[in-house]
This record gives sequence, C-alpha cells and structure tokens, in this order.
Amino acid sequence: MRRVLITALLLLAWASAAPAFHEDGRLRIGILAMRGQLAPEDADLASLVGRNLRAELRRKGFDAFVTDRTMENARPEDADYYVELMPSSGTGDYPIGDVEIGSRNVAGGVTVVLSRVAAEVRLYDGRTLEQVASYDLRQTKVMPVPSWISVGGRNFYTVLGLPFVQYAQYRRAAGAVARDAAARIAGDARR
Repeated sequence: MRRVLITALLLLAWASAAPAFHEDGRLRIGILAMRGQLAPEDADLASLVGRNLRAELRRKGFDAFVTDRTMENARPEDADYYVELMPSSGTGDYPIGDVEIGSRNVAGGVTVVLSRVAAEVRLYDGRTLEQVASYDLRQTKVMPVPSWISVGGRNFYTVLGLPFVQYAQYRRAAGAVARDAAARIAGDARR
C-alpha cells in the first residue's frame, strides 16, 4: 500500500510540473502580433523586428516563435514569456545629403541616409500575463549609399534607381534593435 501511495504522489507531482517543462527544456517565448490598426510602415517595421528578434532569441537558446495573437487574447499555457513590440514614431529612412558625380557617359549618385528605428519592447510573464519589463530601444545608422547610376551617350541614355540599397540600411538598424532586445529579454527571462 505504501508503494502505491508513493507512486501516486510522484505521478501527481510530475503531472502538475509537466506543463512547466518543454520537450527540450528551453523557455518558450512568444512574439505577439501588434494591437489595433497600424500604418503600413509601422506594420512592416514590427514584422521586420519581430522576425529578427525570433532569430536572435533562438541563437540565445530560447524556443522563440511569432504568433498572430495579441496581448488581449494571449493564452497563459502557450509560452513562458510573451514579447510585445510597439513601434515608435520617427522611424524610417531620411536622406540627409546627396552627391552626384559623372562624366560624359557615366554618372552616379550617392545619398547619405539616416536610418532610424525605435520601438518599445514589453516583456510579459506567460503564466500570469503581467508585464515583467519594458525597454525603449533606438538605433540610428548613418551611411552613404548609392542611389542611382546612369549610362548613356548621344543616342541612348538610361538611369537606374537603387532604392533597395537604402532599404538594406534600414534592415541593419532593425536588426540592431532586435539584437539589443534579445540581450535584454535573455537577461530578464533567465532570472
């Protein structure tokens, strides 16, 4: 009888602790969808930072995933922690100077671009859904980028714009915000 009682107690203790452990022992962190309607550029920024944040958290050993739930409908059993991204105003790419150089048949333009990414990152306990921490993160990158090239002569002339180079600078700033957020989240989640 004593063995049965001990076995039953051990099984009960294991069953009550089972939801706290995941198959691989890693903490699960869910990156939540944004609340409400966002301007297209804010939605793009949140998506870009969210994907980068998931990758950075996975590199740090967490089981991170992006969810379509918001904080209003998050379920406590899905994750150990939830992360909510709130893009700040004033983010984007701003040209702050242009240089154009060329000769008779070839010319090009270089634009100095200021890429600014700012976001508030909120960390919530996955069991209680209470806010654990909040981080106000900002990254600014300034870099000259090629903006256009032209080739031509007397009978033929073409100009090719290079906006994707400017976007790459913006992506670097968003990646820097995600790295900073992942480092802070890792510190708070492992306490």
